[in-house]
Parts: sequence; structure tokens; C-alpha cells
Amino acid sequence: ISLTPTVHRLFDEGLVTIQWVGPRLVLVRSPHLEPQMIESLERGTTIRLESGMPVSLPADRVTWPSFEQVRYHQRQVFKGPESLVS
Repeated sequence: ISLTPTVHRLFDEGLVTIQWVGPRLVLVRSPHLEPQMIESLERGTTIRLESGMPVSLPADRVTWPSFEQVRYHQRQVFKGPESLVS
């Protein structure tokens, strides 16, 4: 999946993850993601990242992340309780 550089860093740090809900992916936000991590008061910008937001997938299903890849990120990288992604 394609992510903005900021969201990609948050994903790599485990502050957000993704979850399969039926045939679509949604964002799951860690409780450790503090507002100041995604807003710049001096620039007046905020990135809206809320659990349940849909994640756009490429048209080619071959490039979609597998269930196993998503579960790995949830279990090994995500900084949040298992209950948020189970």
C-alpha cells in the first residue's frame, strides 16, 4: 500500500497499523499516538488519523498485503493492545 512519508513513519514505528475488515483494509491508531505527533501548530496543519478510516488499495489485487503480512505488523510492530486488532 502507498502511504505518505509521515504516515509511513508512523506505520514503521507501530503507532498505526492496518486491519482487514471483510474485503477492505482500515486504519487502526495506537493509543500511544499523541496529537502533537500528527499536528504542527506553527504551520496550522493536522493529519486526520482515526481508527476505522478506510485504506485505499491498488486496483491490482496481486499487490495487496496478505493476511499474514498484516498480522505480522499487528503482532510484532504495532504499539497497542491486541484487542484493537483482534
